[in-house]
Amino acid sequence: SSDFTLEFRQMFYVWNGCDAIIRNIQLIGGGIVEPERNNNGSYAVENVGTLLLDNVTVTRSNGAVMNQGSAKLFVDNCRLVRNCRFCAGGIFNYGFAVLNRSSMSENRSLATGGGGGATENGSMMYINNCVICNNSSTEIGGAINNFHSGNPVALYMMNTTVAGNFSAAGSWDNGGGVGLRSYVWAVFCSVNNLFCNNYQIQLKNDGPS
Repeated sequence: SSDFTLEFRQMFYVWNGCDAIIRNIQLIGGGIVEPERNNNGSYAVENVGTLLLDNVTVTRSNGAVMNQGSAKLFVDNCRLVRNCRFCAGGIFNYGFAVLNRSSMSENRSLATGGGGGATENGSMMYINNCVICNNSSTEIGGAINNFHSGNPVALYMMNTTVAGNFSAAGSWDNGGGVGLRSYVWAVFCSVNNLFCNNYQIQLKNDGPS
């Protein structure tokens, strides 16, 4: 439609070659108001350099964090809550990302074929001592979609709880918690994690089944 409005394309943008620390802050909103559209370039935080998020809450944005291909992202003691986007409401990672002591909850992907309710990992991601719960996806990975069509992807997860996430899609092979798919090469390494009550619903023309 032509009547949508623009809030902030990004609240924070970290340029290539720059180092930044965002600490002790709550970010509310940000991004294009039509989250079901492919709103590339519209997030609360976009990183092309090196970024540390420390004790940050991001909520009600149309895409919380985008970590671009050459970027490094470090997330410690943060909360990504109730963000939604056409794909990956919480973190969209194409670079190197480390999450520690953080939570991602009630994030959603909205578009058909938009995977990863909390996270879409298209490169290298490490998750330790986190809680990922109650996220939903319209395709693969209710919590995390570990996918890239052209590059290798790797997800390493330790001491983390993944619970209450679901995917709603047209087939049974999409993963309520974590989806793993790549046309090149994909790795998922899980150590001392708890996965519980993750599920998916298969969508049909007359509704869910």
